[in-house]
Amino acid sequence: MNKLEIIKINNEWCIKNNLNILKTYKNNDIILPSKLLAKEVLREINHYGKKVCFNNKSLTYYSFYIIDTSSLHKREIENKIISFLETDTICYRDQSKSELYSTQKIKWDPLLRIVEKELGLIFTTKEGIMPFMQSKLTKDKLATLISEQNIFVLTSIFHLALLSHSIVIPLVLLLGSINLIQAWEAFMLEQNYNIEIWGESDLMEKERLDKWKILNSIVRHIDILCLKLNSSSLKVYK
Repeated sequence: MNKLEIIKINNEWCIKNNLNILKTYKNNDIILPSKLLAKEVLREINHYGKKVCFNNKSLTYYSFYIIDTSSLHKREIENKIISFLETDTICYRDQSKSELYSTQKIKWDPLLRIVEKELGLIFTTKEGIMPFMQSKLTKDKLATLISEQNIFVLTSIFHLALLSHSIVIPLVLLLGSINLIQAWEAFMLEQNYNIEIWGESDLMEKERLDKWKILNSIVRHIDILCLKLNSSSLKVYK
């Protein structure tokens, strides 16, 4: 194999073999979101050779998996993410003056203020569980924001939204405005409230621990990959 080198293309990084961008085994260009990740993938390729692609603990394996499985379905993932807009957990509140309602305001309202200040996304909240629509402007802004993300950020947002039943929590997390523990407390708020009142069965405890492991894994990959939300596209709305 000829000498490999890391090259920057726009705001992303690739590994080149002479003039050609290195590809995954499914023939997709290896385009990575950070130089740190590109360096680590290059190190693993140089050290392990082709075997690295089958080591599910390597960043190369994880990167190839995202590139190969997600690039063909980017639009589908974008649409699924946008669909969380109408069912976002933190926009549905308990009856006013209740203890849970007060806790929701204390824990969730700051997150809504962050996405409004940083991204210009204004979310409406409502008491009860009956579905309601967010504004068309908010939906259009969210669609623009999501379409501009690289596949690594997009995949992270999708899995976080799926886990938390919220689009706000992933956005705030990827803005770097909250950490792992704060994200966990935000999307477990109602469940933790019910546990305090009714207790927790063995099955519920297992499910809660499984959620924690999944969240921890996703956030770990976000940290390793140095993923950040790209919000430059929203300047057109300001």
